[in-house]
Amino acid sequence: MSGTWRVMMRLARRDLAKNPGRATLTMSSVALPVLVLATMATLLASLSISDLEAAPAQMGQGAATAKVASAIDTSGDKFGIKQRDNNAENVSESGLSGKLWNGKRPTDAESIGAVARGTAHPVTIASSRAVVGERRIRSLVLGVDLRKPVYAGTATLTSGRLPAAPDEVLVTRAGAAVGIPEKGSFTLHVEGAPDRIMKVVGTATTPEAQDLVALPQTSAPGFVVERYLIDRTQPVTWDEVQRLNEYGLQVQSRYLLEHPELAPSDSAGVDRQMEAVIMLLLTGVVLLTALIAGPAFTTSGARQRRVLGQLASNGATHSMLRRYVIAQALLLGVFASALAVALGAAAGLAIAYVGMRVAPQHTYGPLEVPWMQLFGLLVIGAVSALIAALVPAVSAARVDVLSALRGQVSRHRARAGWPIVGLLASIAGGLLLWNTITGPLAGGEVKVALGGGLLFGGAVMALPWLLAQIARAAGALPIAGRMATRDIGRQRSRASSGVAAVMAATALMTALAVAGTSDLAQARRDYIPQAPVGEGMGSGSPTQLAKFATAVRGLEPSLRVSSVNSVTEARDWPTPEAPPSTIPQTELVALPAQCPVPTSVPPQQPKAGCEVLGGQLLGSGNSISVIDPVDAARILGLSGADQTWLAAGNALALQQPSFGYPQGYAGTAAQQTKVIPESVEKSGQLKLAWDKISPTLQGPGRTLAHSTTVKVRVIDGTTSLRAFFGSVIILPTSMATEHQWPLSIIQLRFSKPGGLSKDAEQRISDRAPDAIGFDVERGYSDRSIAVIRIMIASFALIVLIVTLIGTALAQAESRADQATLASIGAPRSIRRRIAGGYALVIGFVGSAIGFVVGLVPGIAATWPLTMERWNPLAAKRPLINIPWELLAPALIGVPVVAALAAMLVTRSNPSITRRQAG
Repeated sequence: MSGTWRVMMRLARRDLAKNPGRATLTMSSVALPVLVLATMATLLASLSISDLEAAPAQMGQGAATAKVASAIDTSGDKFGIKQRDNNAENVSESGLSGKLWNGKRPTDAESIGAVARGTAHPVTIASSRAVVGERRIRSLVLGVDLRKPVYAGTATLTSGRLPAAPDEVLVTRAGAAVGIPEKGSFTLHVEGAPDRIMKVVGTATTPEAQDLVALPQTSAPGFVVERYLIDRTQPVTWDEVQRLNEYGLQVQSRYLLEHPELAPSDSAGVDRQMEAVIMLLLTGVVLLTALIAGPAFTTSGARQRRVLGQLASNGATHSMLRRYVIAQALLLGVFASALAVALGAAAGLAIAYVGMRVAPQHTYGPLEVPWMQLFGLLVIGAVSALIAALVPAVSAARVDVLSALRGQVSRHRARAGWPIVGLLASIAGGLLLWNTITGPLAGGEVKVALGGGLLFGGAVMALPWLLAQIARAAGALPIAGRMATRDIGRQRSRASSGVAAVMAATALMTALAVAGTSDLAQARRDYIPQAPVGEGMGSGSPTQLAKFATAVRGLEPSLRVSSVNSVTEARDWPTPEAPPSTIPQTELVALPAQCPVPTSVPPQQPKAGCEVLGGQLLGSGNSISVIDPVDAARILGLSGADQTWLAAGNALALQQPSFGYPQGYAGTAAQQTKVIPESVEKSGQLKLAWDKISPTLQGPGRTLAHSTTVKVRVIDGTTSLRAFFGSVIILPTSMATEHQWPLSIIQLRFSKPGGLSKDAEQRISDRAPDAIGFDVERGYSDRSIAVIRIMIASFALIVLIVTLIGTALAQAESRADQATLASIGAPRSIRRRIAGGYALVIGFVGSAIGFVVGLVPGIAATWPLTMERWNPLAAKRPLINIPWELLAPALIGVPVVAALAAMLVTRSNPSITRRQAG
């Protein structure tokens, strides 16, 4: 550092020490956005979890994990697999000729450890019910032996002792949160196993939020080996992963997690457009930080005119004066950024810690300080302070010594060419942003940064001219508003920095609000409810569903338990122990009325248009449903006429594209192949054929002995409640009674007036068998709208603070003018009204320009956020949503609140000082 810089740094440090109030105000301008961003960065880093961070939870201290591949040939001679990357779930091929170990497939700890050249330790998992009083709490049991070092990291003991017997467990925070006692004992029910009394011997935490921790149980009914931990001293390389694939093992290696470049990656990478959006956000943050700090540096530079004049009178050159102002910015920027980063990291860690305690049932990452990101924020804050100080530094070099020593403020004329240059720069920046984000251009990040800088910078360049025009048009305003507006026009350089700060905050708020709510609106548009809001759904095997219905009936007087049925005599779904060929069923198929009954499996189509529309084996799954007409009307949202039609013993056919996409998607006629042929729509008739058969998956079938023709009405199947119903033919239960079809439940529905409450949902869930899935349709719900509201409120607060800071600094600069007004008899409240008018003009002008500027990147960001290019039926235009109801209070209300606040905090009795003659 040269001698001049050292002198200027020392002088800047002494001046800041003599004016702590001004220094604190300037520091707060720099620190405010950095503090918010540091808090968010630390919070996100702590709540998210990477593959490497998840390694202890998945593999403990082992070198790898191994899973027995699920896609293996039942004949036993083709079980090899081929992974695409270091992901134990990622398999690209199966059915390869696998290797045997001692004449058998490696599927247990001994054989897997042998082929892996180490020791294999099982990790078991079980879905269970913890019976506590009248409650039967769903719980997940993790089986690990924490007494062995290899399991360290899969769970952590927090109190008590480790389990030493199969009937001893640890209760985790997640388990305690759902009601499992942390002391004493309770009954554990696992499907297919006798109930056991489990003794609680301590508490624990698990990274993946399991409810209970017990010893591994590889042979107990209901417990399955999820994975094996491979304990060996040598790392598992990619060649080792491929070798173990030949034994039918899916492997994830710790070594490859630590060195991802040594394994192929199946990730397609982040979309270039999303990278552009991220770069746009980063550019906006840098500009926001610089522009928010602008008013403090601009005004502080004006307040230091006397100091600058003294320096100049003592021989300081123009470069020295610039260095003096920049030295202050450097000191304040570095210190403010460092303090904000430290406070933000602490706040983020505290919020994450509280969140982990309040909601332990969710999976979180470890508390983490993102040092590189925080260092980047520190640099951004310091650089932003330097950028904000550049204009005052240039102005300082042009200071007039005599005027500065007298305390006079010279008036600068706005250059006529700057507004035109600024407008052209904004247009060019906006077009560059738009084309980069909405189109796949190379080097998008650089173009986004350049476009954002031009868009904001051009708008800032045009501000002085715009403020001068507003001042000229202020003649019709009341005296206080006219004086405030003309003072803004006279001191354009000082006022422009305040308006630019408000503009930057408003623009970033608008861009994020438009992009976020548009993404939310697309998700809400595409959401497909599975049932009417407030209705419960139970899914599982027919036998378990029948038990569930019996257990729940009579639970509440107004609760209606309905069923969706299929025609079959199967008591349960086919299993490996009872394949379909051994389960007698009543086969029912539906087809166009003019078509012959199929005689082979799969059915041979004698002519076009005679495909089977529904059936269990000859058709496409359970695509024929038998429902009570009243229930069908509620579940499918039928009209009164359609319900009457079904109750009269007729059929309904749900017409939808074969892709099954909901209403609102667009596509060509060829893409949207109709499930129901036109012959059915024209004739209004459907043929039903059935017989009791012992089906086979291959080989010839036989002609179905019984058939009948029924009336059918084709209705729209793409509406929200019907799109994913799963069936295309709906028959009334009276038809099943008439033809003596045996029915099996394929789904249960639970409804009551007003919908199921949370308490009712819990009581029903407690009675559900373990293998039953139960859920209640609550409609579309996304917590991101709360995040968007918080974001807008935060930016509105920033705008309010920036406006008040700019107004306060301006009032401090104009004390002599206020004293002059008081000396000539101006009312005592005039100073308050002028301050309010100043804040109002700065707030409204900055908010209006910021809104227009923010629309450009906000709307452009809807292209990558709301368009799904992978979907052939997806809309080809983005969904653009401008949240007026959220933005209007900020755009209009904040300037008004700032004006009122400025009027309240401004003193009405200025101190009268002697003016120096010019």
